[in-house]
Amino acid sequence: APVGLSLLDDQILGGIIMWVLGSMMYFIGAFVIVAAWLRAEERKKPLTEEEWAQNDKMLATGIQKR
Repeated sequence: APVGLSLLDDQILGGIIMWVLGSMMYFIGAFVIVAAWLRAEERKKPLTEEEWAQNDKMLATGIQKR
């Protein structure tokens, strides 16, 4: 190798570079999705005290009171 790396070190370095750059696409996609979700949450109108103080509003989404 012209830089003074052994052939094995060159292969390892190339693999690391491809792995990091390839993984960046997943991180960028996840970041875009999370940013859009957070923007949507910011646009929601806050609940009044009467709304959030009701027992039904305190339940997690999808949970029904018996």
